[in-house]
Amino acid sequence: MKHVRYGLVGFVIFFLVGCGPLTELKIASMVPENVDVAKTFSETVKLRVMGGKPAKIVEIPQVNNTNFQAALTQAIEKYRLFDGIAENGYYLLDAYIVRYSHQFAGTARAWLEVAWWLRNQKTNETVYRKLIKTQATASAADAHYFASKLVIAGERATNANISQALEEMSEMSVAVN
Repeated sequence: MKHVRYGLVGFVIFFLVGCGPLTELKIASMVPENVDVAKTFSETVKLRVMGGKPAKIVEIPQVNNTNFQAALTQAIEKYRLFDGIAENGYYLLDAYIVRYSHQFAGTARAWLEVAWWLRNQKTNETVYRKLIKTQATASAADAHYFASKLVIAGERATNANISQALEEMSEMSVAVN
């Protein structure tokens, strides 16, 4: 019975991977291509990302803090939403990865929920706070292997989440103290 169980686990892993590699979500694919930035701010921002999980060799790819923060940093710099990223930034932007889930059955689906919280570091005044939920898919047209489809769907969901947060923050009307 024990051998059957291990054989079944091996088959499931082989089926999920489909001989394809389990990889992390790629930073470049998580950076949004087209963000409609209404306005930019002349102040700097400090970033903190929490709640993500690193992918393990036999797990489905996850959104990890390091890659999410790198993608967020690149997006902020690309669209110049803030004057820069600084350890002692005028604003503090927390991004807490609340939930990342996925499903696959031919088409891979990924759901991502991130709690965004932007506040003035000097006054601790909250200027933006929102839970953003995004989802994305990847099909056989995107990749052959199941694991690769899950990576692509996860990258797209992350990309959409960052994009929505940056667009909404750019529409804020904030007085600088």
